[in-house]
This record gives sequence, structure tokens and C-alpha cells, in this order.
Amino acid sequence: FVGPGEGVGVSASARINFTGCYFAGWRTGVLCYGSSWVNAKSCTFENNAAGFHFNAVSDSSNDHMYSDILLESVPGDQALYFNGTRFSRNGTDIDNRCGHEVSIADAIFE
Repeated sequence: FVGPGEGVGVSASARINFTGCYFAGWRTGVLCYGSSWVNAKSCTFENNAAGFHFNAVSDSSNDHMYSDILLESVPGDQALYFNGTRFSRNGTDIDNRCGHEVSIADAIFE
């Protein structure tokens, strides 16, 4: 999903799973909102203002591994882990506005 430098690559209000996807050149690569939960495994978020914007309210989580995200409203209390995630050339890697627990111990920041 390669964008023109503005807008949202994918906007999801329902559950969606991304595996091995590439999101580049967006204001926001993926927007998760409403009662959705979005999984992003082995994905690359590059050259976005925010790679992943999490703004959901339902507690229907099923995974907790993400990269390049804005945490506005994350349901539940399960920590989000960034093991092996590489953050490179993003405007914002993790914007944790809601103060949700995150683990960046094994993340790579370039």
C-alpha cells in the first residue's frame, strides 16, 4: 500500500489482519477505529507521518504486536509488544497519547 504522502492507506472499523504488508507514504498507513481490532504481523511501515493509528473502543483484542503507531484509545489492559520491530524514517514511531502499557525492550530505532 503505497500512498501519495497524504491520507489514510487503510481505514478499518472491523477486525482485519495484515501479514507481510508494506505501508509507505501516507499521513496514516492504517487507521483502526470504532469496535475494530487490527493485527499487523511482519509488516513494514515506512515514511509515514504515523504508520498505525489505534483509536478503538471494543475490548476484542487477539494480538499485541505492532509497529509505528499512534495509540489514542486502546481497549483492555494487555501490554503491546514491539519485539523485533524496526522503526525507520517515520514522522512518529510510537505516539502513546492514551498512556497504554508498551514494551520496546527488543525494538530497533534507526
